[in-house]
Amino acid sequence: MSAWAESCEGVTPLTRQTYREHVGAMPGHFERLGLEYPASGNFVTRAMIETYAHDQSLAPTTRAMNLGLLRQFLEWKSVPLADQKKVWKGPKRVATRRYWLTKEQLTALLNAAEGRERIALLLMGTNGLRQLEVRLLRVRDCHMEADSPTLDVTGKFDKVRQIAMNRLVWSEMLPLVTGKNANDRVYPWKRTTIARDLWNACDRGGLPRRSPHDLRRTFGRLAYKAGVPLTTIQGFYGHEKLEQTVYYIGIDQADGRAGMDRLEGFLNPSRPGNAVSGPAAPHFTDVPARSQ
Repeated sequence: MSAWAESCEGVTPLTRQTYREHVGAMPGHFERLGLEYPASGNFVTRAMIETYAHDQSLAPTTRAMNLGLLRQFLEWKSVPLADQKKVWKGPKRVATRRYWLTKEQLTALLNAAEGRERIALLLMGTNGLRQLEVRLLRVRDCHMEADSPTLDVTGKFDKVRQIAMNRLVWSEMLPLVTGKNANDRVYPWKRTTIARDLWNACDRGGLPRRSPHDLRRTFGRLAYKAGVPLTTIQGFYGHEKLEQTVYYIGIDQADGRAGMDRLEGFLNPSRPGNAVSGPAAPHFTDVPARSQ
């Protein structure tokens, strides 16, 4: 498996490690489903793949990623099953477990975060980074100019985007990057450590446990509620299509009604009830900065 991960071209060493972690976790998934994990790729069967693809206890994105990586591994091992497209198609993907935190919940979470937890949660919850992007972030990517701090974020397919840095992130980042080597990672821990740090902070804050991706969604939803244009949020996320951003932040009928009320108030401000102000921007002034 390690040899396969090393053979993957066009990916960073950290991405290769993520591949190994995902495929390495599959024996546990198979055991939970009552399946005996094959001793080698040649013993993987169609029934195993179909059972795994229909496992509703895993999020659709997790199933799709794991099966995709497993298929690449089997292709590398020249296992014929990898070429049978219908086997790998799986059920139609339906989004599940799409959660966001309210402003109050995010504030409570950040208040409860301690030590190394804070920087990862801030990067995801107030700057919209993916879990992998947090792990890839290095000191050289953090431009700490006080008047306009920015981050160079390495996203999917190693695409780099420069985004404005939330000043809460800036205040936490400053002591971490000062005097450090440019190639040092800002958060030098494993993918599973980020999730564990988040859960620990949720437990201390009395919040339901959420995933790192839920924090990324939270950033976009709160930014939208604060009146940030969708195209700007799209740039923060690094999405190619605006539709993906709209889906991410969960624009619903209530948002549409509020938007129409604002338009009506703009067109006819004298009409009773139409002097509608925009949504208040979320403030995080009650989130304590880490002691210097």
